[in-house]
Amino acid sequence: MRQDIQAAPTAGAELGIVKSLLAFLNVRIQDPDGTGLNRLRVFLAANRDIQLTADELRLSLALRDDRFWRGVTEAFMIKEAIDAGDALRLTATIDTREGSARTQAIDRSVAFVEGSRRFPRIASRGIEALLPQASDPLVARRLYRLAAEVFGGDDRVLLSDLSAAAIRFLFDGERELHAQEKLKQSLLAAIAQSNPAPGALITGAR
Repeated sequence: MRQDIQAAPTAGAELGIVKSLLAFLNVRIQDPDGTGLNRLRVFLAANRDIQLTADELRLSLALRDDRFWRGVTEAFMIKEAIDAGDALRLTATIDTREGSARTQAIDRSVAFVEGSRRFPRIASRGIEALLPQASDPLVARRLYRLAAEVFGGDDRVLLSDLSAAAIRFLFDGERELHAQEKLKQSLLAAIAQSNPAPGALITGAR
């Protein structure tokens, strides 16, 4: 396919081949103005004799992303799952990695959510997405500190939207009792003011 790029008659044709290559590799990049794709087109056309595996291409695209995610492959997919609060999608994306690559992806994901603490509703979705990773004690401690801050306020909508998994995580017997009491009072206040139907929220808070 890289030979096809060099044989293409126009830059537009080369770009079409690059897009097909990325689709074949199931790689997506954030590139609203097309600058990144064009740079990749030029690189592949000029260096067709340099061997480049699919994993190396994915890594090179990851390095093109913002510095925060440097070295994390397919960071865009991780950010999408976090933004959507989608634990299943995030877990599936992380589970494709092993060893240090997996550890780095999880660490950066938690740091990304920690950085959104000023925006509680955004942070809450990130916490929900990361809950399956809380089997790691270090990740659990970081998430709990963040959750105690995010859910310890008086945002009734935010509190009433907590999932059963989040309730179980927040009120796990090993968590900090002081923080749990604050969370409990916030949840009970939310229940009293919004009067939701009985469910995981009320059971967890009581």
